[in-house]
Amino acid sequence: MPFVAQRSNLATRLLVASVGIPIGVLVIYLGGWTLGVVIGAIAALGTHEFFGLSEKVDAPGFVRLGVLGTVVVVLASTASPNWPTLATAIAVVALVLCLLSFALAIWMRGIEGRPVRGTSATVFAVLYVGAPLGFAALLRHDWGAGANDWTGAAILIFPLTVTWIGDTCAYFGGRRWGKTKLAPKVSPGKTVAGGVSGLLGSLATGAVFGAVAFGGGSVLPMPIWTAAVIGLVLGVIGQIGDLAESTMKRAAGVKDSSTLIPGHGGILDRFDAVLFTLPACYGLLKLWGWWA
Repeated sequence: MPFVAQRSNLATRLLVASVGIPIGVLVIYLGGWTLGVVIGAIAALGTHEFFGLSEKVDAPGFVRLGVLGTVVVVLASTASPNWPTLATAIAVVALVLCLLSFALAIWMRGIEGRPVRGTSATVFAVLYVGAPLGFAALLRHDWGAGANDWTGAAILIFPLTVTWIGDTCAYFGGRRWGKTKLAPKVSPGKTVAGGVSGLLGSLATGAVFGAVAFGGGSVLPMPIWTAAVIGLVLGVIGQIGDLAESTMKRAAGVKDSSTLIPGHGGILDRFDAVLFTLPACYGLLKLWGWWA
């Protein structure tokens, strides 16, 4: 029966991916406000899931404030996709939420309502979910690429593909060769073999992108070896992001952040590594652009 259940779960994952990937590619290609609205919705759902986890560890945040804050950050980066705008939006939203949520905690919850924990959770939700997803618009448009442009779309697709293919390689590599646990106290299912398989998958994906998407005519041309190295670095960072969310779920005593996506869990389960790799990829690509 466990084997049958695993096959059923894998089939569900493949079905969801076969529908979601083409839609995602189309949204990224269109860019602009189409991308911003979709990313804003993802940020809102992911933030809501985060508050569900924080509630279970006795850190009840202000859900509506946190969701609004993450959406504001994403939409600000969509309106003006550049680092100064995003950095300003993050700082302003974090400061406003800190002061406002503390005031609400004092008047509505009192000492028994864990005001420091609630305020911290509210602000952290924006930094953990909203701020990283705000980099999606920057990756898509901060190179002079407008809407309906494949060269700009490829730059955003790059970290997503590297992250998710690396995750897939880690899954199958762990099942095939995994024996030694990678972080047994945090995520008992992850193995060293799976981690290495994931890194190799990320490196190979980066190399393929370097050959296919970042050659002549790209808004950000780079050699294959550079794209491969960036892919490898993103693979490491993505696994850290995966373990970070696993830590929160472990502390909250749940397997998935929600059951929103059949076969995949919740938004945070699907985007946990992406929350780390999007800002990392933007920084690495900017460094390459300055150095090249």
